[in-house]
Amino acid sequence: MLLKSASEARAFGKKVAEELSCRDAFSALELLNEILSERTSFRLLDLVGAELNSAAQNEEDELLQAVAGRRSEGGWVVIASALRARLPLGVHEPLEAARRFIIQAGIWYGCDSIAERVPGQALVDYFGASLDCLADWRSDPDHWVRRAAGVAGHFWFKRANGDAGLESQAGCLLEFYSPMLSERDYEAAKGVGWALKTAGRYYPRMAADWLEREMLAKNNPPAAVIRRKALLYLPPELKRNFAKS
Repeated sequence: MLLKSASEARAFGKKVAEELSCRDAFSALELLNEILSERTSFRLLDLVGAELNSAAQNEEDELLQAVAGRRSEGGWVVIASALRARLPLGVHEPLEAARRFIIQAGIWYGCDSIAERVPGQALVDYFGASLDCLADWRSDPDHWVRRAAGVAGHFWFKRANGDAGLESQAGCLLEFYSPMLSERDYEAAKGVGWALKTAGRYYPRMAADWLEREMLAKNNPPAAVIRRKALLYLPPELKRNFAKS
């Protein structure tokens, strides 16, 4: 089945939720596989996933676990958008569920799809509470969870888009990444670098000042991938101090 419009996607999501409520997770999964086996756009998969919470949460959880078991690329998007729809009820439960699914995915596209949609969106909508919940992700034993902490920050900086009214939050988020400058796992370091790259794009002066304190004043050289990404969007006049670092 090929979904072609937002209205079709929403209607299909409602149909899956009804199947889940009236029958079981297996039947709902078979229905969902009609679109997961096609090249359905992530935009439409997001709309499908957002409709699943009309079923009871224990039923939805069973379906999301079944979707994860199939390990399709689009399945992680559906899972993430379903969890994102729970954020207004409190960030702790969907963030912890996101962490578990990131570990289960164990691959970059699963990690990034979930990280942008759940912890990333949580930071946008509920900054303080979400930052507290994500603090332990920075030192999580799983490198994909650590990567997700960076991807979430990238999403926040992108959405902030340089808004001067959000500079205080931007500064807090940069400080959040201080312990992660020493990250040496490549996949996790890429996530940190991604966050700092986007910070440098939208808050260049703030990012440069922070990098100067963290990298130069503290003599704390980061992994090459973090350094390269962090400096990428800084204007030439702000990059000069880092030429020999």
